[in-house]
Amino acid sequence: MNENIKEIIKEKGITLTRLVFVDLGGVLRGRAWSTTFIDNALEMGAKCMGAILPPLDTLYPGSRFDCSAQDIFIVPDPDTFSVLPYSPKTARFICDLYTSSRKPWEFCTRDVLRRVLAEAREMGFRFFAANETEFYVVKKEGGKIVPFDLEVQGAAKASSSYGFDLSEQLIQDYVDTLRKMNIEVTRVINEGGPGQFEVNIMHQEGLKAADDFITYKEAIKAVSFRHGYIATFLPRPFNEYFGSGVHLHQSLMDSSGRRNLFVDVNDERGLGLSQTCYYYMGGILEHTMALCGIVAPTVNSYKRLLPRTVSVDGVAYGPENRTAAIRIPVERTELGVESTRIEYRVPDATCNPYLALATILAAGLDGIKKKIEPGDPVTFDMGNVTEAELKRRGIKRLPKTLYEAIEELKNDDLIRSVLGEAMFEEYIKMKEFEWDQYRKYVTPWEINNFLDVY
Repeated sequence: MNENIKEIIKEKGITLTRLVFVDLGGVLRGRAWSTTFIDNALEMGAKCMGAILPPLDTLYPGSRFDCSAQDIFIVPDPDTFSVLPYSPKTARFICDLYTSSRKPWEFCTRDVLRRVLAEAREMGFRFFAANETEFYVVKKEGGKIVPFDLEVQGAAKASSSYGFDLSEQLIQDYVDTLRKMNIEVTRVINEGGPGQFEVNIMHQEGLKAADDFITYKEAIKAVSFRHGYIATFLPRPFNEYFGSGVHLHQSLMDSSGRRNLFVDVNDERGLGLSQTCYYYMGGILEHTMALCGIVAPTVNSYKRLLPRTVSVDGVAYGPENRTAAIRIPVERTELGVESTRIEYRVPDATCNPYLALATILAAGLDGIKKKIEPGDPVTFDMGNVTEAELKRRGIKRLPKTLYEAIEELKNDDLIRSVLGEAMFEEYIKMKEFEWDQYRKYVTPWEINNFLDVY
């Protein structure tokens, strides 16, 4: 494999290779390595500071890893090698993190997902996932951000053909770039907000599903930048427009990878789902309040997860119900029952995808082990129901803030065990620091509304 990579590097005239990884806070970081020394990079990896930084790039109080921490090594995974279409003299590897003694670093989030996938295989399951990820394309004007084509896009309604006309070249470049990076695009949607898109990609097994998510975000942002715009995956960048989320489709296959274990055409509940699937959903719903701290990990996440915003309104599941944490897509006949899957609608793209997939899968497996029932499906719009009515039906709302989500996360022993004690504690400290920084910030809304009043 390494010899083949070196041949491609020589043939394409590659001068730099990016060695990238996703840190604990979901930020893509890494090093650019001269191809003159590619042998060293492939064999030994590249040194990197062992400190853990939050997305704010500020060392947080109480961390066991700071500027005095030992260096770690970013070790390329040859299977993730790709020439970057938008930077043709540059290639990229997704990397694992190791200590100087060549052992997996306890804060390598990619390794966390590997461990949960191994547990699934021991139970006879193979995990497949695909993400439907929304984002805005924006530009900066006068110190503000605005949708890239706001001047004309206001006339283009959601999913309209006109919306595609306005962004034809940009969309074609997204699709072309992703395909060159071995990611197959299945569909493109002109979403509800001006300059908002959803580019859906083909499902993949396990680790590659998370790797593809990284490649997807990296490519979308790079292509947008080369068009003179910014692609943002922030869950709620505008007050007046829809939020952006990640609809995570997932299924379990048997050990051969050919039989979908979520299917049961004789399902008494009429949804075509197996008992294994119901238990799997039961586990996810059981842990969803805590999962929010992992899959919706920023203060901005909770400005998207609000009732009546075409987002998730409650901890429940339902057929085609977009207000439920888990939506059951009703399949078209031509796709066949083997495409049966569930769609988890809580996550957003600020998450670390390795931790998100690892904890969601672990929660589902926990449901299977403990035979956790998910309750009855919800078929009504939960945004139009009172809190009292939801409570009567035993349906919880999601946490309202990052603080509430982290408090839920602190009490979830399953997620603690998935991350490991050290990573779990550091993650909590990091998120508490972010919340503390946010809650002390005086917002323009407060000044605009209360300065003269009081």
